[in-house]
Amino acid sequence: MIPESLGRKITGELQNCATIGIGAGREVDGQVLVLYDLLGLIKDFNPRFLKKYADLFTTTREAVQNYSSEVKDKKFPGKENFF
Repeated sequence: MIPESLGRKITGELQNCATIGIGAGREVDGQVLVLYDLLGLIKDFNPRFLKKYADLFTTTREAVQNYSSEVKDKKFPGKENFF
């Protein structure tokens, strides 16, 4: 996380070297966005440089809760899930 102007300056100075940013603005040569962050897997992690493209925290929580309920209620595994 550096100001975009500094990312631009560093990129301009390093002609033979790619600059990769995470929270460094648009003027660097490439961007990093951690997959867990991009997918929204961590509910309360919201730094300014992050853009969540999905809300898999909620989806994952619901899936685990459904799985747990089905195991407790002996609905899973069903006959189709074992040999």
